[in-house]
Amino acid sequence: MDDELLARLRIWSADAAAADATAQRRRARSLAEQAGASATLAGLARDWAEQGADVVVRVRGGRSVRGRVAAAGCDFLALGGGDDLGSGGGGGIGGGTIGSGIGGGTSGGEALRLVPLAAVVLVHAGGGTAGGPVRPPLTTALVDVLCELAAERPVVHVRVDASRSGVRGRLRAAGEDVLTLVVEDGERSVVHVPLAAVCEVAVVG
Repeated sequence: MDDELLARLRIWSADAAAADATAQRRRARSLAEQAGASATLAGLARDWAEQGADVVVRVRGGRSVRGRVAAAGCDFLALGGGDDLGSGGGGGIGGGTIGSGIGGGTSGGEALRLVPLAAVVLVHAGGGTAGGPVRPPLTTALVDVLCELAAERPVVHVRVDASRSGVRGRLRAAGEDVLTLVVEDGERSVVHVPLAAVCEVAVVG
């Protein structure tokens, strides 16, 4: 009798454990679906920055760039150690080692790429974070970062919609909705680029 009761208890325990595991999986799927439904691109960018995630970002005009998310704000993400995959570029996830902070050194010729979220068409992220907790994005805006950089007069490469080459020069100023560059063309021409047209600002020196 005792052996029979013990056998039944074991069966009940096994059934209960299986049912509990199934319930836990269902809860996990439900939480992941809820997180995905309420996610924002800026919030995901914050997650990618905290993880140092490797991503491939495609922007308006079909260009793609691959790199590691070094920082993110309310309306941009910063890629370090990036590769320009060109128009319609594919390729897998990967990236070089990045430095810390804005303007930190990276592998490759371009130290840091600032990509406005408004220009992003899609992001292929390694090890997606949609199942994690939904958090608000950081409040730092791209124009704030560019204003700070302008004080150092860095050399930048600005790419705009449907442009393969963009414009390269020293960042003189970042206004509310326009960038001012001085192009080293012998005449030191001044070029103004509307922020709304910018797909990428690469800090190159």
